[in-house]
This record gives sequence, structure tokens and C-alpha cells, in this order.
Amino acid sequence: MQTAMNLISNQHRDGGSLLPVTDPGNPDDVLGHISAADKSLTDEATASAHDAWRGWKKTDPATRGEKLLQAAEQVEAAHEPIARLTTSENGMPIATTRAELTLALSGMRFFIEEAASFSFSDTVEENADWVTRIKKSKGVIACIVPWNAPIVLTLQKVLPALLTGNTVVVKPSPLASLGVTQILEIIAEALPDGVLNIVQGDIESGRALSESPLVRMLSFTGGGSTAKHIMRSAADNLKHVHFELGGNDPALVLDDADPAEAATTLMQAAFRKSGQYCFAPKRIYVADTIYDSFMMYAKKALAEMNIGHQLQENTAIGPLISSSQRDAVRALLQQAAQAGATITEMHRDDQLPEKGWFMKPALVTGVAADHPIVLEEPFGPILPVLSCSSTEDMIYEANRTEYGLGSSVWGSEKQAAAIAAELEAGFTFINRTAVTPFGYRHLPFGGVKQSGIGRENTAEVFDEFVQLHAIHGSRPSFFE
Repeated sequence: MQTAMNLISNQHRDGGSLLPVTDPGNPDDVLGHISAADKSLTDEATASAHDAWRGWKKTDPATRGEKLLQAAEQVEAAHEPIARLTTSENGMPIATTRAELTLALSGMRFFIEEAASFSFSDTVEENADWVTRIKKSKGVIACIVPWNAPIVLTLQKVLPALLTGNTVVVKPSPLASLGVTQILEIIAEALPDGVLNIVQGDIESGRALSESPLVRMLSFTGGGSTAKHIMRSAADNLKHVHFELGGNDPALVLDDADPAEAATTLMQAAFRKSGQYCFAPKRIYVADTIYDSFMMYAKKALAEMNIGHQLQENTAIGPLISSSQRDAVRALLQQAAQAGATITEMHRDDQLPEKGWFMKPALVTGVAADHPIVLEEPFGPILPVLSCSSTEDMIYEANRTEYGLGSSVWGSEKQAAAIAAELEAGFTFINRTAVTPFGYRHLPFGGVKQSGIGRENTAEVFDEFVQLHAIHGSRPSFFE
């Protein structure tokens, strides 16, 4: 049994209490514990990071990249045990976690390569005047990361922050801290003491980070309600905030789309993590001319997906993260049924594992477009599918929520691209639901409205973690 410890100046530190980490696919199985930090220990971690920043910010950028590349190689060597541990604690199918760890390692190398060509300063001149613009690190960056994709979502914050000369304190989710803590410890060991620190816990350590005057920026991925609390705390010392928040991503299936391809791909994407990821397709609007055909293929695709424990190789739909999350999703589904919606559960009761927070995936039809199951983010294996008579209706319905993370449009490329440009979203896929390696390099990840502030991934992410300092001078004639 493992314990995720706090790490301050590359030294393990005990917290004030131990919190259990259980397997959501078998809640009787305690996988380990986290040693939760109190405010005093969290403040010590931020002080350590602040002290280390004085030296790290002056470290040659090439040297920073070399140290992190060495760490990436060591993480890769521990790929499979880390993937299995992470899957055990967060309930995601093992194939999904392996793919995410591979993506995270690719991302580490991408950030290191891009940082090598990042311009930290430039100078412009005109006659006797000159201005030098310097991009400097901000200082201590606190990263608060979620449980549903802890590895990739942590590293796409930590790597750009470190490569631009900041120091970092990471607080993993208490629901899935064991695997990502192992990765962070490997990275920290390759760096000077205090450059990368870890604090475990939940509300107390998170609040201490958001209130700390030594933290210059807080990067958070998670729910909007938590982000609002962080923003209020951050206001006292005007620290920068960087948020990647929830989404209620619409999929628009046009009348010239291939219903079989669209339905099959959307079912795989919507239920890939039992709906528990931010840019999952969470509501589908289908042209009425192909609605019946789409539903036929959707039901077929969903019925063929295996439900099972996340470590089984053939599992497509695993458990929800907790009993409370399952209860919340079930309540939303029941509310829709009471309002007259048709609920089509795609598996029998005897196909669910006996233990664990499993739930039968369900398609919801005949529901009002303004029902909460459509307008809110359910974060579970339920999917409303609505029929639309025009593309104008689709666009209106897609844009009517306060979310604006991802989206997708299905149909002929020209028509789909034109409609994509009308959507209020941070990004839109055309006839797909996931980022390719090419997209990872070029598609900034983040949302509009209440889905986020700032962007991650691509070379643009480095500008999130630096601040500008401009120096203006001139050369008087008597100096020439």
C-alpha cells in the first residue's frame, strides 16, 4: 500500500492526517493514502518554491530543458506501473490511461523543443530610440489539478511553467494522487531543491495556495464553482489566475453527415470515460432528416460497449469516480424522466459489476431543449440527443449555455467549417472528437465564457507563464 507524501525542497514531509484512496471499481479496495498538508506545511512549500525561484529564473533555458528531458526519460521507463496505478484510483479504462500517459510524455518533449526557440527578449530601434521587451518568469506558480486525467493535465501546466523559469507547487486531487505524485517526484529529483514541490490534501491546502502572497499565479483545472472561490481568494493580492474549467460540449450533426460514422464516433467519445471529462460530447443536435438513422446507429454502437472494471483490457465504460457523483447523475436522469423524456438505458442490470460506482449508459430523447440535463454539465454516462429542423436552430441551441469549451460539427467540410465559425467555443472539431498529434502542436486548449481563462498546449502556452518588462532608452547625440 502506498502513501502519497508532500514534497518540499525534495524532502518527503508528513501531513496532518491520512486520507484513503480507494478503487472506484471496487470501493472495498484501499489502494493507499495521501498525507494531507495543513496551511502551515503548504506555506512552507510556497516559501521553498519562492527561495528556489531566485536561482531557477537565472538558469539558462537550455539547461532547464536538459534537466526536464532527463526526467521525461525516467518517467517513460515507469510507464506501465504508473498507468495501472492511476487507472486503479480514478476508474478510467486502462487503455485510455496508457494513451494519456503516452500523450503526456509526447507533450513533455514538445514543450521542451518549443521552449528552445521561445524568445525571452527582443529589441526594436528607430533612429536614436530603442525598446527592449523582456519576458520574465512570474515567480511561484500553484497548480491545482483534477482526478480524471491527472497526468496529462498536470504536465501541461508544470512543464511550461518550469521551462519559462518559474517554480511550482502542485496540489493533486485527493481522489487520484498516487500515480501523478510518482511522476512529479521523478521530475523534482532532476531539478534543484525547491523548484518543484507537492502538497497533498483537499480544501485546506487548496485554500492556502490561493491565499498565499508568495503565489504569483494559480493555474487550476476543475469545476466552475471551485474556480469562483479561488478567484475571490486570489483577489486579495491580485494574483493571476489561469483556469481550464468545465464544458457542456455540443455536437452538431448536419443533414449531409454520414449518420453511421457520426453516431459511432460520438458514442465512443461521449462514454469513453463514462462522460467524466471536460470536452466530452455532452449534448447532440441532429438534423431531423437523418435523426432516426442516427439513433439506430447510436444505440447499436453503445450496446456493443463493454462495462467493467477499469483494469480489464476490454473495458470501454468504467465506474464513476464516487457514489456521490453517481447519485448526482442518476438524480438528473430521473428529473428528465419525470419531465417526460424517454430514457433508453443500453445495458441490463446483470451486466453491471457487483461492486463499484457503475451506472448503465443512457440516451435521453424527447427532452426539452432548456432542460437542465441539456444545459448543465452532467459529468456522467448520460447523453441527450435532440432533433433540429435547421442549422440556425442548431447554432442557437449550441450557444445558449454559459459553457464554451469544445464542440464538434459533422457534415461536408465546407458547410461544417462555416457553422463551426459561428459557435461560441474555445475550439471546434470537424468530423472528429479528439486532438491529433498535429492538433496537439497547433490547437490552443481552453474555453470561453465560464469554461476558462487562458489557454494550454501549443507554443502560445509559454506566454501564460511570463510577464513583460519593457526597457526604453535613447542615445543622445553627445553619446554618439
